[in-house]
Amino acid sequence: MHHTTFLLPSAIAAILALAGCGGGDEATDDGSGGGINLRITSASLSSTPGAPVKNTAVTVTVEVANNGSSDSPATTYSYTLDGTTVTTALPAVPAGESIEVSFDVTSAVAGEFPVAVTLDPANSVNERSESDNTASVSVTWSNTSLRNIVVSAASIDDDTLLVGADAELSFTLTYDNASLSGATPVTWRIVRDDDGDLTQVHAGVATPVIGDPLSLTITFDDPGISGEREYILQTDYNDTVPESSEVDNLFAFTITWSAPG
Repeated sequence: MHHTTFLLPSAIAAILALAGCGGGDEATDDGSGGGINLRITSASLSSTPGAPVKNTAVTVTVEVANNGSSDSPATTYSYTLDGTTVTTALPAVPAGESIEVSFDVTSAVAGEFPVAVTLDPANSVNERSESDNTASVSVTWSNTSLRNIVVSAASIDDDTLLVGADAELSFTLTYDNASLSGATPVTWRIVRDDDGDLTQVHAGVATPVIGDPLSLTITFDDPGISGEREYILQTDYNDTVPESSEVDNLFAFTITWSAPG
């Protein structure tokens, strides 16, 4: 006698679901699970100094995670800026861990440009998901730096002094930058200008809070010098800060040194 067994539709659905489970190795929506899954978890920008000027390098940092259960072998990643793609090495990423990779990009023209990053562009690694291997960040380069050091309200306490006496120079130093905050060092010096021949007579470093004017009073002398002499206060005299303007970094003044009696 032959018996025929009929399965209810609900039982058939349950069997099919079990068959598709892959022994509990199914990937989740974020690609985690068995095997390998490389993914970009964050991409960020950093630039030094401050907001980038064209032809200034900007560092892009990308966090790469492997949320699969198997170690990922070394492979490559690529980044594209303005139609140019560069491919470079991506180290191995252990299962459940993440690494950071960084690269520099530069634009010869001002403007906002996307930088696209792709992990394993040749698909040499068999992954649970390929949908999380790309990211993009935008970089804006300007024609001139947003940084600017300004000397204002400068004055000499007395422009007629005895030879060897102390001179007192007061001025306000402001460091403006829309992309920075906190305090930053600014170099300054006083030079004697003998028909274009500059001799340093005093120097130092001030640390203004960006955007907050800093009032300074500098005392200095110029031993052995007599008569009327020209002096210049120069800030950022070694040009370590690319600025939108250099003409407001200076203050020129005159001191007449006279012999006693």
